[in-house]
Amino acid sequence: AMQFSDIQRTLATGTVSLSNAGFFMPPAAAICASLLEAVQLPIWLNIYVTQPGKASSAPPHTDKQDVIAVQAQGAKRWRVFAPPSPNAKMEADPFTRGKGTDILSLDELEAPLIDTVLEPGQVLYIPAGFPHVTDTCNGVTSPDTSVHLTLGVDTHVWDLSYACMRASALRRAGLSPLLSSTFSLNKLDREDWLLLHAPLPLGFSAAA
Repeated sequence: AMQFSDIQRTLATGTVSLSNAGFFMPPAAAICASLLEAVQLPIWLNIYVTQPGKASSAPPHTDKQDVIAVQAQGAKRWRVFAPPSPNAKMEADPFTRGKGTDILSLDELEAPLIDTVLEPGQVLYIPAGFPHVTDTCNGVTSPDTSVHLTLGVDTHVWDLSYACMRASALRRAGLSPLLSSTFSLNKLDREDWLLLHAPLPLGFSAAA
């Protein structure tokens, strides 16, 4: 079992992550339940703890979920970028860049769309597939340990997008979901790719 000394050692070098906290912490579960009721989509919640003065608490990466970051204590700097064009690295999943064996460098990204420091009570929304990076040193003046909640809306995990609806319809018709039966959707330009991967509207499956 994890001891407090283990947490202290991890905090000295990086970020402590409490993954899926909504499954085992009742207050976090209540937050998940409220958001689930509001958006009618699967929700998960992680908690991240980072000491001040860390130049990188999360390297550049994208998420498959729409992310809602809620700062609970201390402060954390967030930079959010436009997604790189998927056809620049067609073999990569645009929703999981910077994870596993994939490396997403800042050189691949344009100037940040958002560069802000979140303080307690402040909220930041990051659409799925938008790269982001965090730290607790640049512009952070709070001496307190940073604690933030990340709420993930599992739109794309559950294939609730126009791209997945298109692929499902084509497969049911016995057709290939690939472009011209050959190319991945990653061949599309960024704007077209984002439009096709937009989430289905809230309540799309509700009874009339």
